Parts: sequence; C-alpha cells; structure tokens
Amino acid sequence: MKLKRLVFAGMLACTTTFGNAAENQRDDLEVFMQDLKSLHAEFSQQVLSAEGTVRETSTGKVNIERPGKFHWEYEKPYRQTIVANGEKIWVYDKDLEQVTIKSFKQALGSTPALLFSSGGDLHEAFDIEELETEVEGESLFELIPKDEQAQFESMYLNFTNGVLQDLELHDNLGQISTITFLNQQRNVQIAPEFFNFEPPKGVDLIDGTK
Repeated sequence: MKLKRLVFAGMLACTTTFGNAAENQRDDLEVFMQDLKSLHAEFSQQVLSAEGTVRETSTGKVNIERPGKFHWEYEKPYRQTIVANGEKIWVYDKDLEQVTIKSFKQALGSTPALLFSSGGDLHEAFDIEELETEVEGESLFELIPKDEQAQFESMYLNFTNGVLQDLELHDNLGQISTITFLNQQRNVQIAPEFFNFEPPKGVDLIDGTK
C-alpha cells in the first residue's frame, strides 16, 4: 500500500475464496467506523509523483475524537498542525508562519483527513466498493468522493484482520499518497485542548470562513 498533506498496494488480484471469512471481511470498514469513538496513532506518509518518484516522506501523530474533532501533527521533515473542532479547521504551517481557517462543513467529504472524524454515514459522501483480494485476513475498500470539488479522485483503505493498516490516495494531479498507521490506540481518552487552536501572534491569518 502506498497521502499528501491534509488530503490523507496496487490493485490486488481476484480471489476464489468465499464463505464466512469473506463475509466478515466485508464488515471491516463498517465495523471500524461504527465502533470508533476516538483514535490515537503515529503515522508515516509517502507521496509519489505521477511518474512514480518519491516526492515527500513524513512522519507524525494523529488524535481523533468523533464526531468532528481531530489533531493531525506533522513532525518531520516539516512542522504542520491541522486541528478541527467540528465547526472549523485550522491549518498551521510553522515554517511559513501562516494559519488557514476553513469551514468544517465545506471541507467535509473533500479531504481524507476528515474521513475518520466524521460522525455521518460514509455512503453519503462516497461511493464505496469492496475489492477482492487473495490475501487471507485482508480486505480492501475503494472510496470515490461524490463531491465534484473533492481534492482527490479515489481512496483505498486496507485492513488486516479488522485493523486499518494503510490509506492510499490518488489525487487530481496523478499523485499517489500513502499513510501507514502505527501504534494505534482506539477509544482512548484525549485531552480537550488537542481540538482547540489559538493562532500564534504574528502569523499570517487566512480566514476562508468569511
């Protein structure tokens, strides 16, 4: 499996394995989302150009609390913080000394960073199809955004034994971005301050909510 900042396996061969295992696999995405109240994880991310060249590799941490809250922190190689409180989204580029504010509702469904924090039905925002795989215990889902203004063309979620492993995104420029989740902690208590953001003094402020 192979996300570009803010916007978060090649196709697998068809399988001839059916029965209860396949039935359980088809539930992986639905069960993962229905049971998800909060999530803390580390991540590694890689962005490939349309030609297959590695353009960027980054690492960081993410905290999510449903509905509508997340704190996405890029630590290396560049510092960027993305915070949502259910109403607004702040994007803070520390190196650029710039903060961009967006409406949560306007961005919902257009960026994969909002996928896991959404409290709604994924089928309202995406056309979802499970893709067949020949790997036992693995399930792969394709999500196509219904919003014509979405910043990506398709997204793939890869599960192993019900645990989300990778998110692969194909954007409108032909880039392929992959984020791999590490050390996941589901449904843990997360401090409220993670989901509030006060722009530092002196930074450029771009408010897209006005």
